[in-house]
Parts: sequence; structure tokens; C-alpha cells
Amino acid sequence: GEQIAEFLNRLVPGSARFLSRETDPLIRRRELAAFADRRFPYLVGCSLFTEGFNCPIIERVVMARPSKSVVYYTQ
Repeated sequence: GEQIAEFLNRLVPGSARFLSRETDPLIRRRELAAFADRRFPYLVGCSLFTEGFNCPIIERVVMARPSKSVVYYTQ
């Protein structure tokens, strides 16, 4: 996840943020609010933004995790 955000930021500086469960909750809330306000276009997470996450401005979700589980992809 972090590497994907770093790659995107090399292409377009400041365009991506990476968040995980290890990210301080205050920082996570701040970055989610900034994303919702469209201050940056790419939000990269590691199993953080799956079931129960709702953000209407999201246009695409990329599931970049190998899995043979059909349930994982149909949520």
C-alpha cells in the first residue's frame, strides 16, 4: 500500500495518501476529511476501506490483493 502511494506521488506530487489500521486515528480522520473535500485524488489503504466504508465521491476501487475468494470481491 505505502509503495503504491509513493509511486503515485512520484507521478503527481501530493496526489496520494496511505492509511492503515496503524495510522493514528486523528490522522486518519484528518486525511479522510481532506480526501472527501477533494484535496487529493488517491486514497490508498490496506484492508481499511472495505466493508462498512462509505464515501460517495469515490469513482473507482482497485482491489490489488491476490485472492481466490469470490466473497472478497463481491462485497
